[in-house]
Amino acid sequence: GAWLTQAGALLANPQVAAVAPRVRSGASSGPVRRWGQVRPALDLGPKRSAVRPRTRVPYVPTAALVVRRDALEAVDGFNDRMLLGEDVDLVWRLHDAGWTIRYEPDLVVEHRVRPNLRRWILQRFRYGRSNAVLAEAHHQHVAALELTSWNAVLMLGLAPWRPARAAAAVAAAAGPIVLRARLANRCEHPGRMALILQRDGVLYALDATAQALRRSYWPVVAVSSIQSRRARWLSLATVGAAMIRWLVQGRPVPLHRWLAAGAADDLAFGAGVWWESLRRRSFRALRLHLSRLDRFLPDDIPPVTRQ
Repeated sequence: GAWLTQAGALLANPQVAAVAPRVRSGASSGPVRRWGQVRPALDLGPKRSAVRPRTRVPYVPTAALVVRRDALEAVDGFNDRMLLGEDVDLVWRLHDAGWTIRYEPDLVVEHRVRPNLRRWILQRFRYGRSNAVLAEAHHQHVAALELTSWNAVLMLGLAPWRPARAAAAVAAAAGPIVLRARLANRCEHPGRMALILQRDGVLYALDATAQALRRSYWPVVAVSSIQSRRARWLSLATVGAAMIRWLVQGRPVPLHRWLAAGAADDLAFGAGVWWESLRRRSFRALRLHLSRLDRFLPDDIPPVTRQ
């Protein structure tokens, strides 16, 4: 199609190894297919980006990808020993070898959604398994949850221990001061920007933590909820976060369907992560990664509605 010609033209830059279009779910009917359009597995959003691990666009699927032949040969192509996550593995090896990979959402292709609930859940389960596989091959690029050290301390405010809450209070008070100092020579109004960044950082941390609890950590939350009232409240809070995400995205489907399909999606993915982690006796895919504060300075703040 036309997108192939346009993508190929972008390879005129000798540093660009691959170009990926936006992969949209095709028009379809039925609750599973409609959910696939609302929360697609392969659609990485409308913003053009370089593809880098642990950023807003950390990978691109090879469902549609134009790759420079010499770049592909330089990294020995696909790893034929990987039965899961081989597409992401290829993209990350290209990145680690110094190549640039571009995500170009102005180029669009359509992809069929899984036709029934069973196949859709199995797809999500396989995605979870592939996350554990990739954590073994690229442990520096995979984490169930990524926060700055400052945001991680803030999240301790959710814990039942007074020292943790005290640490969270100190972090909340000190955050704008530290950010203002970092921004002093980088913008016109560092104080105001510091408050904006603190607000956005907290919103991101809450959303990311809720998503991780629903998705990768749900077995731990479920077991803890048997005896812990706080864990039960935490579970309800993650549902509240999912409802906020529904509002932010413009109520794309009825709320009950959003919550049910979202729960099935998250449970299947998390089950896949745990299944493969237990099978491999490695839990790298479940780790928390602490990032430098600089990663959250202007233009690098992850969006609250990140998928």
